[in-house]
Amino acid sequence: EHFLNIKGRKQILRKRLNSATNYQEWSDAAKELDEYLGMHIWKLNNDETDVIDIRLLKKVVSKLRRYRLAAIQESTQSTFHPSAQNLPDHPSIQISNLAKLCDILKTSCCKINVAGIDKEDPYRFTYFGTISIVDQYVSEVIHSLEYVAASPHISNLSKYALFRDLSRTFGRSALCLSGGASFGFNHLGVIKALLEQGLLPKMITGTSAGSFIGAMVAVRTDDELKKEILVPEVANRIRFSQESLYTCWKRLWKTGAWLDPKMVQEQIKYFTKGDMTFLEAYQRTGRIFNVAVVSHESPLESKLLNYLTSPDVVIYSAIIASSAIPAILPPALLISKNPRTGELKPFRSAGCFWRDGSLRSDIPQHEFRQLFNISYTIVSQVNPHVALFYFNPRGGTGSPIMHRGGHGWRGGFFASLIVQYFLLDLQKWLSFIRDMDLLPRILGADLSNLWLQSFGGDVTILPPRPHLMDYARIMCDPSSERIQRHFHDGQLASYSKVQMIGHRLRVEQCLERILSDCFGRRQMDTD
Repeated sequence: EHFLNIKGRKQILRKRLNSATNYQEWSDAAKELDEYLGMHIWKLNNDETDVIDIRLLKKVVSKLRRYRLAAIQESTQSTFHPSAQNLPDHPSIQISNLAKLCDILKTSCCKINVAGIDKEDPYRFTYFGTISIVDQYVSEVIHSLEYVAASPHISNLSKYALFRDLSRTFGRSALCLSGGASFGFNHLGVIKALLEQGLLPKMITGTSAGSFIGAMVAVRTDDELKKEILVPEVANRIRFSQESLYTCWKRLWKTGAWLDPKMVQEQIKYFTKGDMTFLEAYQRTGRIFNVAVVSHESPLESKLLNYLTSPDVVIYSAIIASSAIPAILPPALLISKNPRTGELKPFRSAGCFWRDGSLRSDIPQHEFRQLFNISYTIVSQVNPHVALFYFNPRGGTGSPIMHRGGHGWRGGFFASLIVQYFLLDLQKWLSFIRDMDLLPRILGADLSNLWLQSFGGDVTILPPRPHLMDYARIMCDPSSERIQRHFHDGQLASYSKVQMIGHRLRVEQCLERILSDCFGRRQMDTD
């Protein structure tokens, strides 16, 4: 497709898009490219698309706006009884437009994937955004939520109950960082892009390299992140491969580990601010950090470490355990800290030693969906053995097919057919090998699930294709120039997802702000 369709003006605009150094430059180029391809007309006038329910969205937007404006008029005319304090119990409020507004927010707005807008399909036809009705819907939902929250005709107690239920129904978002050795530094670019747009979720999970990057974020405030981590100079602090190749090969031969665990521990402790625990990190920054590990003694036993399941576990020990990949690091002890004395001691639960959780589940979605009511996952996927096999035959978010108005096939129908056939056939044989137990354990680890688990999320952010030399330097420390390229690659991959993520996160953040405010007012009322 690149050689057949991207020529002339298209090629110039695509180069501008791929060389953008910030989101403003990228969005300007993306909008111009959409306009050149005629997709701006599709955004404004598209009542026949089958990727989302346009009629439902228009109906909901119309009702929200009508009830909100009518409620404002009712309020100014003092149609409410002055003693009305409880929304469900007062008859004058039950028949009011305010009550109707609350009802439609509960039944048609604050829930998962309304009219299909949480999926990637509506965003695969354009470089920037999607059909304009989606923007109108999100804006009207936020206006309606804010109006209800500010209404003097509902008691603080009733508001708290209402917005608590809305928040539970809507669910929470999480950023999931995959493993991938030095490819994991692309996560920093993803985090930088989301942070700059105010879209970084409070819930973060990581495995292997992803746990290392996630820990940097979990223990730091936004300002500290911008000054200490999201700068090229951070490369000067990353020194995991200081030893000679001879020393590493010698250790691998004797102990089965390429890296020295003690040296790795000292390096990681700087980025986790010493012996900080999961609970201490949560109390300091408000971020909920999760690390997945698997028991070395009982491979079927896995654990999701966070401030609820293991509040006193020291974060650096969880990162080392999550990075304990066969031939790289040996299985590791988890360390817990006494919250009163600060004494460190081994944490024992279903075995003493733990290893990389990605061998079983690179993205532990099932566990934290249950624990934290996660309904939306943003996955930054940089695993080299995974990214190579990702293929969107009908286009992806912010990466449309550039012929047939975005409705064609990537590279043409027959090229897409061949690639899809190859990938599905490969998956079939990998499944057969796993089910027949034909793959031997390698260095004591079961790798049969390495290619067959779920690696994506509701939004999956993939970096550009890595350079060939990146594979050769997969275990090497990054230079300032190389980490700058990782920043750029991660940011560029994220920019195309910002509009989609923003539509979800803006509503979620609005609910969180209102719920926090209502909780404070409820406490004042009860006092």
